[in-house]
Amino acid sequence: MQVSREENLTENQVQSIFDLLSASKKKWDRPKRMSIDEISLRKGHKDFVTVISDIDTGELLEVINSHKQDEIIETLADLEVREGVTEVSIDMWGGYPLVVEKMFPNAQIVYDRFHVMQHVNRELNKLRRTGDGKTQ
Repeated sequence: MQVSREENLTENQVQSIFDLLSASKKKWDRPKRMSIDEISLRKGHKDFVTVISDIDTGELLEVINSHKQDEIIETLADLEVREGVTEVSIDMWGGYPLVVEKMFPNAQIVYDRFHVMQHVNRELNKLRRTGDGKTQ
């Protein structure tokens, strides 16, 4: 689990924190910059949930028990704060830009640097493996 590696926690610790925070849903306090990402609840099982957080405060805002675009949109549709969001950081999964465009009309999409660098490194490794620097 990416979160456990990055934060130097066990998967059980991350799950406990996640469960505690999602159970005590916090009121959205007019976030300006948000992050939307998915995590797998059980490694190797493709059991994804969508996590929405306030970039400026680091607070968990919402946990959506789905990774499906239409279910994310349905969950976010009733939020009054959508117009005030100016920036949404997302990974490079194809469904998130549409969610942001539809739900946060005044927000700029920012691709999260971890995922951008992951793609850059993958392409650099392809070049490195060819030996002559030419792509196949």
